[in-house]
Amino acid sequence: MSGVINAYREEDAEFQVRRDHWADDSIYFGSEVQIGKVFEKETIKGRIIGLSEYEFLILQIPLVIGYRARYAPGSTVVMKFAKEGSVYGFYAEILQIQYDPAPLMYVKYPKEVESFDFRNSKRFHCNVPARMFNDYGHYFCLINDISDGGCHMTVHRCNVRKDDHIQVGEEVTVLLSLYGLGEMEISGMVKSVNLTADKMTYGVQFKEGVSESQLSMYLEMLGGAQI
Repeated sequence: MSGVINAYREEDAEFQVRRDHWADDSIYFGSEVQIGKVFEKETIKGRIIGLSEYEFLILQIPLVIGYRARYAPGSTVVMKFAKEGSVYGFYAEILQIQYDPAPLMYVKYPKEVESFDFRNSKRFHCNVPARMFNDYGHYFCLINDISDGGCHMTVHRCNVRKDDHIQVGEEVTVLLSLYGLGEMEISGMVKSVNLTADKMTYGVQFKEGVSESQLSMYLEMLGGAQI
């Protein structure tokens, strides 16, 4: 199964693939997944909404009428997703696709999952306010953890306007409070979104070119607060 998640490798990341049999099912729920055929670049996006442990996963998918033959039951797909600082990938056989009342894909529960941890920077756990925005939304957030490579932040649904929708793959601006020294603006890209009934957790990867001196100062302040 080697090579399932090679597309996620970054030049500066420590790349150590782990192979687990019957991975913990908690990694699946709510994950946004890329679904593709073996040796093909084109993918569709799905979200894991349920499972029967060791039997099958259930994914919500877009309407893919034109792909009925491509994603026919019995064919094999490659699935990749990121969660909590790790990237996961596995092969799965399609069991069934239904279109009514909503498009759903059922696949066999993976027997082997590849993963690697792409966090190679010191990460500070915290609970500090921030803002994240782009053309599609403006969120008031709480940063849960941060490093010089990115951060995780929580957005409570009660604070989200109905027409605000920031999604995986979109570029965003994050505003961090510098504790009386103004705000620091950082550009990034949304790498993961995990949804629950009352909140959304975003994983944002910072872009290259962020001011190292300002970010280092911010991380040092967080580090000092934790000593």
